[in-house]
Amino acid sequence: MEPLPNSFSLAIGRVGVWSNSWEARYKTLSYLSRIQARKEAGGRDAEVVMLNEKGMLAAASMANLFWVRNGVIRTPARDCGCRAGTVRRWILEKSGVRVEEGSWGVEELDGAEEIFLTNARIGITPVGSWQGKTMAQAETSEALAKAFWAE
Repeated sequence: MEPLPNSFSLAIGRVGVWSNSWEARYKTLSYLSRIQARKEAGGRDAEVVMLNEKGMLAAASMANLFWVRNGVIRTPARDCGCRAGTVRRWILEKSGVRVEEGSWGVEELDGAEEIFLTNARIGITPVGSWQGKTMAQAETSEALAKAFWAE
């Protein structure tokens, strides 16, 4: 396996996800739309955000999406089209931090202090740039990653 990046660059993708689709919410062998979105990202340290049919944040192509805004950790709700990943569940249920789940548009990420991605392979990894803008801090994701890997 190729080494994991220390952070990801993140941008809006053209490929979306249908929030009511079983393929959006459950881990299956059906990854066609996510592979298509991932190809759009263009590199091993690049990811794209997939929006749902309502234009709301759903997930990254191969990861769940979290961000910190005004000191609060947020993530799309399951009914937005994100998958019920194991690392996502750990953050929500076992990390001891408060997380708001909801339905948000892209402007949420524009005002984020920090963005990070999660999946079983990358664990909890910060986003180093969003839409070409450098993200300054990764304190929350680094603390969560340390606790996750210690457990």
